[in-house]
Amino acid sequence: MATTVDANRTLSLFDDLSLYVHTWRLKTENADWSSLQIVQINRYEVLIPATILLYDYCITFSTEIDDFWSESSFTLASFLFVLNRYFSLLLTVPVALEFFAYLSEMVGRIIFSFVKSIFMICVQTLTEVIPLT
Repeated sequence: MATTVDANRTLSLFDDLSLYVHTWRLKTENADWSSLQIVQINRYEVLIPATILLYDYCITFSTEIDDFWSESSFTLASFLFVLNRYFSLLLTVPVALEFFAYLSEMVGRIIFSFVKSIFMICVQTLTEVIPLT
């Protein structure tokens, strides 16, 4: 009986992460000053890579249009390029929202469900494009 309950409570990776973030947020609401400084440092650790990623998109977008989108053929390499470039940008938004906006637990779970759905769509699309033989 206990194994059935444990099996029903198994969380996916994204649910674990969402639960961790919300538990972390609850702990920081009653924290002292040094703990809040650590939280602020963690937020900067999320903000800096996101800023670098967005800066890279801004400075390379015109080159991407000239070199990539002007070609008429769409190959496996071009598909993987688009997937890599825009999937990472798409995932930056929910992560930034989770760390910088004060969201309720329900909204946080919705965001992580959205990210999980996008990830699964990309994985399924990739397995259709690249045969695993």
